[in-house]
Amino acid sequence: MRELPLNLLAAEGGIGMTVAIVVACVLAAILILYGFIKRFSRTSWAGVQIIVIFGATFVISKLPESWFTSDLSRFAVTAGGILVCIAVVLIVGAIVRTFFRTRKKRANWFFRIFDRLFGAVNAVLNFAVFALVLGGLVLSVLYYCVPSLADGALSVVYTYSVGDYVLWDTALPYLPDFILVAFLTMAVKGGYRLGLIKAVWTVFMMILTLAAFGGSILAAVKVPFLANFGASLSGTFAGSIPYELLCNILGYGIVALCVFAVAMIVIILLNLLIGLGVREMDSVGVIRVIDGAVFAVLIYAVVCAFICGLDFAVSAAAAGSFGEQAAQIVQNYRMEELFGTGTLCSVFYEYNPFLILMG
Repeated sequence: MRELPLNLLAAEGGIGMTVAIVVACVLAAILILYGFIKRFSRTSWAGVQIIVIFGATFVISKLPESWFTSDLSRFAVTAGGILVCIAVVLIVGAIVRTFFRTRKKRANWFFRIFDRLFGAVNAVLNFAVFALVLGGLVLSVLYYCVPSLADGALSVVYTYSVGDYVLWDTALPYLPDFILVAFLTMAVKGGYRLGLIKAVWTVFMMILTLAAFGGSILAAVKVPFLANFGASLSGTFAGSIPYELLCNILGYGIVALCVFAVAMIVIILLNLLIGLGVREMDSVGVIRVIDGAVFAVLIYAVVCAFICGLDFAVSAAAAGSFGEQAAQIVQNYRMEELFGTGTLCSVFYEYNPFLILMG
């Protein structure tokens, strides 16, 4: 038992670690109070869901090799299995939350007490998962790519132990998969909340805004009465500014800005009008579920494609496809270890469909 306090108060990094633990305790107290007041039924369950999904994915690594007829099928079963785990956990969570929110009879005192106690625990878990994902990602990159920091200034983090267990060495085999699961889970949750209709409309509004910006500049130069007005403004500035180019930019720029402001008013009104219709469609339960589910699957596929593309780039660079200098960089920064560590991450890296189809 003496090892823990001695570890905390060690000469090397002991003060910093002690301060970090004190800050963590204060933060945990604030989160506990917040969760207790907010209640479990009214707070986000993302942290708990990610932990449960991560635990469920252990089943995927235990699937018999006979199930996989090819490397591509192994990737498909792994990616599909993760999506199924995410979908099942989120659907169960949605059903339970719907029960909490739609029940008309007030819960008894026993349920209300546990609702607040679980809320306190859930608030801490949510923040802990967020910190683990973000901190784990940063520490993993530094551990593999900047070993001088891992062996120097941050050595206290990578060698910190509880009893006979070095925390970093214990967590390292599982951390990449946990980060991957958390990233994919949040992508699916975000995709479902946004929905296909909202996503399409958001993209359309962005295109309209860009078109309005470009069109306002073009109109300020090409439309006769606007161009004449811009020229007169340029002449006004010429009396106080000696540079002709700057005068023209100011004159035509003011005209373009006015045109863009008018166009944006029209776009905002259109957004309010169409957005009202989108919200009405979104209020229909069946349409909302189908719309959200379709876009969630689409976002999941896009994120998986992005991960596979990144893995393919690292793998191709390591093989020398981008030249000896790129291969040396990948080797020096241990990028293959960074991307290929972990059961699930290794499947994305070694059985990458891009690598299989192109190689």
